[in-house]
Amino acid sequence: MIGTIWQADGAFAEAVLFAPRLCLQSLVARPAGMGGLFDLSAVASPPMIDDVGGNVTIGLILWGLGIASILAAAALAVRAASARRKRLEQKLGAFPRDFKSFLDHTSDFIYFKDVDTRIIFCSQPLADVTGRKDWRDLQGKHNRDIFPPELAEIYEQEEVAVVAEGRPLINKINPYHDAAGQVRYVLTNKWPRFDDQGQVVGLFGISVDITERRRTEQRLAESEEKHRRLFETMASGVVVR
Repeated sequence: MIGTIWQADGAFAEAVLFAPRLCLQSLVARPAGMGGLFDLSAVASPPMIDDVGGNVTIGLILWGLGIASILAAAALAVRAASARRKRLEQKLGAFPRDFKSFLDHTSDFIYFKDVDTRIIFCSQPLADVTGRKDWRDLQGKHNRDIFPPELAEIYEQEEVAVVAEGRPLINKINPYHDAAGQVRYVLTNKWPRFDDQGQVVGLFGISVDITERRRTEQRLAESEEKHRRLFETMASGVVVR
C-alpha cells in the first residue's frame, strides 16, 4: 500500500510537504453533494484523488493533526522552559543583592582574595577598622596596604601558606586594631578557593571578634593564678607540731 501511495505520480509526496495546508483546507465543511468533510478534491491534484483515494486523504488529515499536536506541545514546552529560565534569572539576580546586603550588615570580618592575596570583596566591618567608608575601597589591596606592618606580616604569612599548600587555617587567634587603634582579637578561619581543575585560585576567610571572651578567659586565668599563689603562701606558713 505504501509503495502504491509513493508511486501515485508524486501526489502523496506533495501532500506530505504541504500537509498543514491540506489539513486545514480539508477540515472546512462543504455543502452537501460536494464531497463532505474529508473531500480533498478542491486542494489536491486529480491524480492523487484518482490513484490513491480517500485513505490518503484521511491519513494526511490524521498526520497533520499529529503534527499540529506536536507543534502545540513544543510551543507549551518552550513557554514552560522560558518561564523556568525567567524564574532562575530572577533568583540569580536576587543572589548578588542578598550577598551585598550580607557584606554590608554582618558584624564579622569576611573576605575573598585572589591567588596573590589581593582582596576581591569583603564585609563592611573590615573597611570600618581600616578607616574606609566602603568595603569596595579595599578591592585589589594587600594586607600591607591596609594594616600596620606587624599585623600585615602575620596575615600575609598565614595566607601565603593557605594558597601555596591548599590547606585551610582553622581556629587561629589573631590580634587586630579597631578604628580607635585599640588592640582586639579575632578567631580566624581561612580556606583555599579552587577552580574546576582543582587549582588554587585564592582564599576566603572569616574572622570573628572574640575580644570580650578572651578578656573573660584572661581574668579567669589571672584569678585562678592569684588563688593558687594565696593557697601556697598560706600552706607554707602552717607549722605542723
